[in-house]
Amino acid sequence: MATPTNPLAVIQRWHAAVNAVDAAALAELATEDITVAGPRGAGHGRTVLLDWLRRAGLSYRPRRWFSDGHAGAVVEELVTWRDPATGEVLTEDALVASRYVLSDGRISLYARHDALDEALARAGLDRSQQVEPPA
Repeated sequence: MATPTNPLAVIQRWHAAVNAVDAAALAELATEDITVAGPRGAGHGRTVLLDWLRRAGLSYRPRRWFSDGHAGAVVEELVTWRDPATGEVLTEDALVASRYVLSDGRISLYARHDALDEALARAGLDRSQQVEPPA
């Protein structure tokens, strides 16, 4: 797979893969030793990532993008969580922020935060670094 070199384009493809529950596409966008972190802790590796995808039952609608122009970004997102077994909506339009770090064109860190300012601070970014989403 030819991975786009634009980090924001990679993150945009990540959103599409998660929304489609496309494990193969998501795995291709991640490093072998990806860190997946959230309020309940962190894990490492593609196996952890694919298990998260299978049980998360979520879909993203990106709202605002923040970037350092290199390999780090934060995306503020509206998230809908569904029961993976039934498809029933559990939580709709929750506002979260996800932090992404890329290495060699692949995502090496995905961390979900409950607050934008927390994600920005952890990424070493601030609100002045808002950018246009990828085309």
